[in-house]
Amino acid sequence: MASKNSKSDKNEDVFSVLSKDFDELSALLKKDSSNECLRRCYVRAYFAMVEASCSEMRRILASEFHTNPGIFSPIEQMVIREKIVKLDHGKAFEEPSRFRTQELILFTMRMVARFAEEPEIEHISKEWAGFKDALKMRDGFMHPKTMDDVKISDKEYHLFLKASAWYLKKYQFYLSELLKYAKVYDDDKSKKSSPIPN
Repeated sequence: MASKNSKSDKNEDVFSVLSKDFDELSALLKKDSSNECLRRCYVRAYFAMVEASCSEMRRILASEFHTNPGIFSPIEQMVIREKIVKLDHGKAFEEPSRFRTQELILFTMRMVARFAEEPEIEHISKEWAGFKDALKMRDGFMHPKTMDDVKISDKEYHLFLKASAWYLKKYQFYLSELLKYAKVYDDDKSKKSSPIPN
């Protein structure tokens, strides 16, 4: 599942490793789909891969487009680079952001959607709602307080599978479109206007 492109080489090893984890766990679950330990590992591995995939896309956005006027607002550029501005003794400086995971994922997908010739994902959409529910499941494993937080019912597991398939399909499409435009931009740097649509 890992992409092969010079624009994402820095993040490629991370994404490749996490993709292999996900694929191996998927194979194990096909043999023992009711195993809750494997289910928890599978959900955690999946969202680690999601975060790596979003990081990969933001790297491409930042390296290719953040200096191209009109593509992203200054605030959007900051978020793409995962930075915020702080003031200390009257001086401004940048520091790493601590955005909520689900907000950063949605932001990344909406930014990349601009290059995919399709509407940006709406935060009220049924697909995004299902994805958020799956993410809450992962959060329960990471910060468990009750037994309910660490259990996955068959219904929850099937909802997770549906949400995970939706995101992976979106990611593969978005990345291919993003890299296509990145190549066009690289091959056409001498032109005054960018080939990237607003």
